Formats: sequence, C-alpha cells, structure tokens
Amino acid sequence: MKSVSLGWMAGCVVFAATGPAWARVDDAAAIDALRQGMIDAFNKGDIPALLQWCDPEIVSIWQNNEVCKGGAQLQAFYDRVYKGPNRLVEKVTTSPQVDGRLIQGDRAVSWGQFNDSYLLTEGSTITLNSRFTATLAKRDGAWKVIAFHASTNVFDNPVLAAGLNRVAMIAGGAAIV
Repeated sequence: MKSVSLGWMAGCVVFAATGPAWARVDDAAAIDALRQGMIDAFNKGDIPALLQWCDPEIVSIWQNNEVCKGGAQLQAFYDRVYKGPNRLVEKVTTSPQVDGRLIQGDRAVSWGQFNDSYLLTEGSTITLNSRFTATLAKRDGAWKVIAFHASTNVFDNPVLAAGLNRVAMIAGGAAIV
C-alpha cells in the first residue's frame, strides 16, 4: 500500500512540475509566435513593435559587449548603432535558428544561432553567425522576453579577420618603405 501511495504521489509531483501536455504545447506555440513577431520587427528596424514582446525591464547584451536595461536603453542603442550619424551599420538582418528550448512553468530559455548579417555603411557585408540565449517569463498570461544575450566567437569571426588583414597590409606597406 505504501509503494502504491508513493508511486501515486510521485506521479502527481511529475504532472504538477511539467503541467498537462496541452499547456506545454500552448506555451510552445505562444513562444513561437513571440519569436516570429520579434524577428519581423527586428528585421524591419521597428523597435517599438519589438518591445511589445519584451518585459519593460528587459536586459539585453549585444556582440559589442554593450548592456541595455529596459526598452528606452534598447531603443537608444538601436538608434545610435543603426540610425545615428556616426553609425557603422546600414542594415542588420537576422534569421534565428532555435537549437533548444526549456519551458518550466512560467519560465523558458531558448538558445541557438542568431544568423545575423550586417550591411556596413562603407558597403561591405559581415555575417557573424552569433549565438544567442533568450530568457522568457509569463507575465499576466503572456510570454515576455526578460533577458537576451548575443555573442560571437571572439577568436574566429569576420570582424577579427578583417582587422588582421588590415594590420598585415599596413605592416607589409611599412616593410616596403
């Protein structure tokens, strides 16, 4: 009798921890819709539309190591990097691929490849293929991104390669003189 009771209790704990299957499917579908909405807004450069999918206190960390706290800082970052008079980037596009996702109750983490491409103001294109993590929380029944981190390989990336090529050309030119 004790083993049956313990087995039943363990089953209840597992069910309570994971929730019913239909709820997990609904959560995954809601997160997929959030993901697509964010991709569409980001690729259009529509930060107010992007922010509707984010918690007001979102923390985002970008490939240049810059941290933005909240929607106003995220908007200011975007305006400076992609719209400002001294911008280096003319346009950015992304096509994220989710490699994995964990949903546990009202929290979720997704990670994968950002597949980000940058058209620079001088005309060249750089594709970083950054990695990302996105942390989500369910707020008043709706999923919101509360943290986002994008990073690239510091030892092997197109920006580093371009810099090393430039240094080699300068060094080669200095050797000729």
